[in-house]
Amino acid sequence: AVGSFWSGSSSGNIWSNNDGNVGIGTSVPNIAKLQINAPTGTEGIRLVSSNYSPLVIRNTADSADLFRLDEVGRMTIASSVKIGNSTDACDSSQAGAFKYDSVSGQSYLCNGSRWLNQRNCGLMTDDDGNIYNTVQIGGQCWMAENINVGVKLATGATLPSSNNQIIEKWCYDNSDTNCANGGGLYHWDEAMKGSQVSGAQGICPVGWHIPTDAEFNILEKTVLGIVDSPNSQYTCDLSTNGWRRCADNSGTDLGGAYGVGKSLRKVNLGSGVGVGNNLAGFEGDLPGYRVTAGDYGDYGNSLRLWSSTASGASAFAREFYISYSVSGRGAFNKGRGHSVRCIKD
Repeated sequence: AVGSFWSGSSSGNIWSNNDGNVGIGTSVPNIAKLQINAPTGTEGIRLVSSNYSPLVIRNTADSADLFRLDEVGRMTIASSVKIGNSTDACDSSQAGAFKYDSVSGQSYLCNGSRWLNQRNCGLMTDDDGNIYNTVQIGGQCWMAENINVGVKLATGATLPSSNNQIIEKWCYDNSDTNCANGGGLYHWDEAMKGSQVSGAQGICPVGWHIPTDAEFNILEKTVLGIVDSPNSQYTCDLSTNGWRRCADNSGTDLGGAYGVGKSLRKVNLGSGVGVGNNLAGFEGDLPGYRVTAGDYGDYGNSLRLWSSTASGASAFAREFYISYSVSGRGAFNKGRGHSVRCIKD
């Protein structure tokens, strides 16, 4: 059946089909019991209220409100709210929006400029005024980005000065964009600002410091608890170097289906058993590194993070590789250029 209605000088149609659907607009309803086809640029429906609830959805079985929108805009929902995983950029138009990632289980709020993990411990600001996301993992608070403080060195072969009191960094392929996207790469002495003390503040702002080898191990063990793999594991302690640690024991350097490396990496970043699921919210990326000779390597394949724990002419670091689920541990020459994540005091 088809009928007409009038509103001012404009007319429209009310439609119904054989399924009992009712539509308002210019076409037969075929999607829902009530379908409103609004012309482009107009509102489909507007509820106007002065001193009463303009919208109430009620369960007829017990007359309980399932949803109520009151006269001042307060919304009451009897159950929970399901939030989708938006891929939209966070900008001023998205301020106040929430999103949920079903792979990592992380939820985020847009503050008008960046998506904030809701398990954060406040934004961190470095000495150059750059602002970073953070994440609470167990009893530790970590940066959720690599730090990018300091002045860029001209080339990978250019060495930082040891006595000019200026923080200096390498940028992969000498590109400012690579530093902006993945953070700076630092000589260990530069990252530590000349200190040899494990746990030193280094290039981190006040209240933060370069993580110790032991603090990295606490992170690894916490993440293993989050992963909760049912499989036999490689050991995850401070007496084990190399790749075969902190992941399923596959008998190979790659590790198995579960591991610290993949769970510290961004969702879908990586390949094979190493594809990231970000279960800890660490948001690990793969910005590569600088080798002692001055060349750059492994952009898009590797993340190496300095610890503040020295081992002779070397210092311990963690390495996460694109196709590995493990967390690599080793002592690297201090002259290399690695990334830095600060941890809160």
